[in-house]
Amino acid sequence: MDAAFIGIIRLSKREIEQMRNACQLAARLLDHLEPMVQPGVSTLELNDEAERWTQAHSAKSAPLGYPGGEGVDPFPKSI
Repeated sequence: MDAAFIGIIRLSKREIEQMRNACQLAARLLDHLEPMVQPGVSTLELNDEAERWTQAHSAKSAPLGYPGGEGVDPFPKSI
């Protein structure tokens, strides 16, 4: 068995609700960005709109600043 395996973690009802809310917000963001995904629209434009929308909804992008490991810079963008 992998040393990193820690087993099944039971979540509280509150934690499950928080996860549900986060997933619903992520789905709304994708719905918001979908019309922008067209030829000629850069990934930077999509990222910037995703970050603007996320901040406007008092949230934080999960990948933004995600540690890259030893000797690797944190992830610099929202998507």
